[in-house]
Amino acid sequence: MRRSKKIFYRADTNEIKDGVYVYTQNEPPTLSVRNMGMEQSTEQRKPRFIANHMTFCLHYILSGQGFLKTKKKTFCLKAGDFFYLIPHEEMEYGPDPADPWNYAWINFTGENLLPFLAQINVTPENPVVTPPADGRYRELFEECLAAASAKPQFSGIFLTSLFYDVHALLFHSCANATCRHNTQDRVASILQYINEHYADNELNINIVANHFGYHRVSLARLLKNKTNLTFSEHLTNARMQAALVLMNSGEKSVKAIAYSIGYNDPLYFSSQFSKLYGDPPKVYIKKHTPPLK
Repeated sequence: MRRSKKIFYRADTNEIKDGVYVYTQNEPPTLSVRNMGMEQSTEQRKPRFIANHMTFCLHYILSGQGFLKTKKKTFCLKAGDFFYLIPHEEMEYGPDPADPWNYAWINFTGENLLPFLAQINVTPENPVVTPPADGRYRELFEECLAAASAKPQFSGIFLTSLFYDVHALLFHSCANATCRHNTQDRVASILQYINEHYADNELNINIVANHFGYHRVSLARLLKNKTNLTFSEHLTNARMQAALVLMNSGEKSVKAIAYSIGYNDPLYFSSQFSKLYGDPPKVYIKKHTPPLK
């Protein structure tokens, strides 16, 4: 967050005093918390398959064990883990038969929630968070349940407060070293995606950000902070490396190379190539590839 010194005026004493204002750095999501609860599973409870879930649902495992399956991965979960159901994502989850879990949940909807959750590394591909152990999470759920039961007319306020209190703790935990590895994996996945899709001439930061559940500004900041390169620099580097491979394999048509690596304009490709390697593509080909026999 930005911190800014301000002056504010007290009308009752005519005093001028220094103060500090804190401003929000990102727009918060619009949010509607539907319900929350706590549940004890048994060994007889069958796994649930969700194909078209309409809302987000956060689960916090209080005790026991269980699993969550997505299309690509199975997560073995234990007490202290969080997992999320994501709207319209196929998932299956259930308790461990030998040690069935007891969990609390929050069911919620809204806009801009994927970019919000991406800040704690939650995405459709990775819907699990394992923060450092903290008994405060259980207390928050228990306090909300007690307060909403005692004063149901204020349940909406209590549930919304619970959502933000839980996520405030999760956001704090992501500043710890335990979450840095997840961030490194995330950056690696983004770079891999760029390297696999560079030939798409429509690829841009918005497409990649949407794929990974980021706002474009957040993704740009992440790449710059972790790699010291911008998204455009990563994309250009991937395309230029592919151009070198084509040249070294015998391709001599600059236009064909440009089109095959994602450029619609061969002249723009030539200018970008010259900036990186000092020579335009035609000169580079002449210098570094053997003549045809």
